[in-house]
Amino acid sequence: MPDPVPVLVLDGPPGAGKTTLLAALTHALGNRALARTEPNAPLAAAADGRGPAGSTGRELTQWYLEHEGDRLDALAALPAPRADVDLVVCDRAHLGVLAYAYASRRGDTMPYTDALAFYHAHLAARQPARHHTVILMAGVQTSLRRRHRAASDIQPSWRHWFDPALLGRLVDFYRERAPALAGPHLTIIDTDNLSARDVLDRVTDVIARLGVALPTGPRPLPMADGPHPALAAAYATAGGVSTLGRPVSPLLPYRGGYLQLFELAGLLLFGGRVTRWDPHSILTSEVSR
Repeated sequence: MPDPVPVLVLDGPPGAGKTTLLAALTHALGNRALARTEPNAPLAAAADGRGPAGSTGRELTQWYLEHEGDRLDALAALPAPRADVDLVVCDRAHLGVLAYAYASRRGDTMPYTDALAFYHAHLAARQPARHHTVILMAGVQTSLRRRHRAASDIQPSWRHWFDPALLGRLVDFYRERAPALAGPHLTIIDTDNLSARDVLDRVTDVIARLGVALPTGPRPLPMADGPHPALAAAYATAGGVSTLGRPVSPLLPYRGGYLQLFELAGLLLFGGRVTRWDPHSILTSEVSR
């Protein structure tokens, strides 16, 4: 039986550079990569009604855990080998959901013990056979500095992500608990004193062990000033910064169209038509091709 397509999972606390790295890898690999952005519950609900059953922390955590199951099903169905896909790159997986359940102190959040039990019962045995997790670490002050915003510019629903106590618990989770939950193939990169180029160089070595080589001399992409003009209206309609976050990449050629990555999702431009990134179907649509 041929080896499955290798999977690279990027995880870690906010501000560690996960989405920036995803943009750089997508830019460097082009159509050889199948990129999956961080799941976005509001976009999923608007696209096909597959959003959370409610708005409590428990319901959102349940949705993210079930969504991870959908991702694993799609990965298992992805034909191998794929002549046009060398690597699947995922921005977050189960670790991100468990990290939030562990770190949150909101009264309506799913307890960590419940989230962990769901993972062991429904997800642990289904992890891809050929995958590698990269945890990008960022200390509390680094996370705050990299994501600096004026108080008036922080979305109300995001404020807890700027709470130093929450960030400290996330760091503790990724350092002390995540290694036992990531599987045998794990790399932890402390990014506090590294440039985006340094991080990309280290991850280049990781994906080389998966049998994938980046073109010589790839460079990380600069943060985009705003949504590309062709996507601006769709960005606003989808909820703008409150739903998708700020732009992370310029418009990237991607699998016959164009992709622009944002902090919390992405937008696609195919044949002059803009579509919202649908993290539930991005893999299953590839399976059906």
